[in-house]
Amino acid sequence: MPKNSEESGFRLLHFAKSFFQLTIFFPEKRAGICDITLADLQPAERHQVVSWEQRNSCMLPDDLKRFYLTSDGLLLTWSVRFDDQLQSVGRMEINKISNVTKLAGNKAPSNANTPSLADVDYASDEEQCDEDTDVPAKPHFDTRSRIFELDPCRGIAKVCLVYRNTRPGSPAQHPEVWLLDRALRWHFLAHTFSQYFRMMLMHLGLPQWQLAYTDVGLSPQAKPI
Repeated sequence: MPKNSEESGFRLLHFAKSFFQLTIFFPEKRAGICDITLADLQPAERHQVVSWEQRNSCMLPDDLKRFYLTSDGLLLTWSVRFDDQLQSVGRMEINKISNVTKLAGNKAPSNANTPSLADVDYASDEEQCDEDTDVPAKPHFDTRSRIFELDPCRGIAKVCLVYRNTRPGSPAQHPEVWLLDRALRWHFLAHTFSQYFRMMLMHLGLPQWQLAYTDVGLSPQAKPI
């Protein structure tokens, strides 16, 4: 087995172990936690993964591909009991592969009167990453990037799988994970799906946790949690 396949397998085992720790030990550590539910999702068929790659001219990274071949998406929720009332709090979600839909990366419409995401794109092609940070240059809404939704984030934003520096007719590779807020601003989250997955586990799917990595920050309602 190739080394990268072995590493992906180890990461997948780590994910599974983390889920067991969350579902078994977490309730004992936090009083009031209850109703932990992990949706029973079957593995995606290999032909579904191949079809997605061919249809979108994008190669899924090995870790995400193996994730989908183990479970077609993820939905883990948990609640708290407060004053005898059950309140839904945590939600960890990864779209099914059929719902990893393209948000941007198409050619602008020929009709100038038809608005598109490309209309709010950056005017300059010279934007570069900050040399003093590990944050790459921001994605574009036109054909320079191919953007897909991974998590709808309960409507507050969208976690996206982003292929940057793409070229028409060429398969895209090496995507990153970014957050697109409701003002259509980009916020970098992770270089790989594995990194993002670990971040999601660490934050236990708390409301708006992704916004903690942006200049927007958590809302007053989410901070007490």
